[in-house]
Amino acid sequence: MWNWLDPLLTKTFEIMKEDGLHYWRGVIVTVCASSEARMLKPLIDLLFKLVERPTDNAYAASSRMLLVHSALCQLKWRGVELWNKLVDMMKGSLVQPFANLRDRVAISLSSATWYDLPAVSVDPSLPKRLQPPRIADISALYKDLLGTCWEEVRLVRDVDSFNCVNGSVPINGLDGETMTHSASSASLAEKSDTKKQARLTLRAVISFVFNTCNQSLDAYPPSFIELLPLWCYYSNDVGDEELQKICCSLCITHIEAIYISPENAPEVIRQFQQILSSPCWWKSKVAALKMIRMLVFSNRYVFRLHRDDIGMILVNSLNDSQIKVRERAADALSRLLQSKFFETTFELITKFSTAAHSKDLTQLHGGVLGLSAIILSFPYSVPTLLPEVLMTICRFATDKNATVRDAVKCTLSEFKRTHQDSWREHERQFNEDQLMVLRDLLISPNYYV
Repeated sequence: MWNWLDPLLTKTFEIMKEDGLHYWRGVIVTVCASSEARMLKPLIDLLFKLVERPTDNAYAASSRMLLVHSALCQLKWRGVELWNKLVDMMKGSLVQPFANLRDRVAISLSSATWYDLPAVSVDPSLPKRLQPPRIADISALYKDLLGTCWEEVRLVRDVDSFNCVNGSVPINGLDGETMTHSASSASLAEKSDTKKQARLTLRAVISFVFNTCNQSLDAYPPSFIELLPLWCYYSNDVGDEELQKICCSLCITHIEAIYISPENAPEVIRQFQQILSSPCWWKSKVAALKMIRMLVFSNRYVFRLHRDDIGMILVNSLNDSQIKVRERAADALSRLLQSKFFETTFELITKFSTAAHSKDLTQLHGGVLGLSAIILSFPYSVPTLLPEVLMTICRFATDKNATVRDAVKCTLSEFKRTHQDSWREHERQFNEDQLMVLRDLLISPNYYV
């Protein structure tokens, strides 16, 4: 029967249109789900031969992969050998210029790693073809192609560090004179092609990570943790708006709220320490701090054992050379204080008060922002320690530096907004002198609009 059916199905699948794909996929799913696996060998062989056939049509290649993927998904653990075969076939086509084909490859590879779970023991004596494909192995295939992306991250890091030291302004991330005199048109075109290929590779990696996080029972696999610097950098990429949106979507919808296992928590912290302590692009640091805020809050019971390390990351970021980084660190600290991940202690208040009286402008601003974080962490209450913190920060309301004055103004405005509904109750926590200071600053049009 298969001598007659094989060429007929092959021709049908080769000329299959989009409306027919849905029905043929349903047929293959039904047949494979209701048949004994050994009886499906002719059909599986036919589908693999279709995938192996070269084609310039992205839709044709994608639809053939979809049929194979649909068939193998029904075999469950019995199809491990076939999944390994499919992975081997796709090793040379991980990066595709067409989004539908690129995503189809990523989805197939993600499904191939279903049984790569920490709780599943695999006998090492089994032949490699009978062992479930590992997420780490497939991630390594992608990582080998990400060299250009890492070079771009390092290049911006070096340029940003140079400009911070010399006070110069970069032109498109590179010095304009250097670009003019050292790069020919041919080399620029070559760099452009390399950069374009690197971004295609990164999109393929994002698709694989996105689908693996959706399908895997291991939440965020360890092999993905070292990619955090890439997500932080390219979520601010101005050269490719689509790539920026994809990275932002990955960070917001998955990474910031995903479960981090206790075993992986130290490596996650190490990656954030590396990002925030290195002279990298300041926008990457801002993205990392946003991620820390949500990731720690979502996994507070996992990260509570590393509370000191996270606190040190945030406190050090309050002394960063970039204002935006300091402000984002203060926001993250405020949220974690509000959620009781950190305790508001007199030692912490003293630390920020001391920094606020420093002669160094960066430390002074960081100290004021630290005090601001403490104040804003109590949006609807006034604990006994808060009045003194407010009085400390009020002393900087007329500071000579506009950045410090603006920080105080925003803090007091937010304090008034969140406390005015129950102010009759809250004002009992203040003495008459403290209330007089607050009235002068909160009612004055110079500090509250």
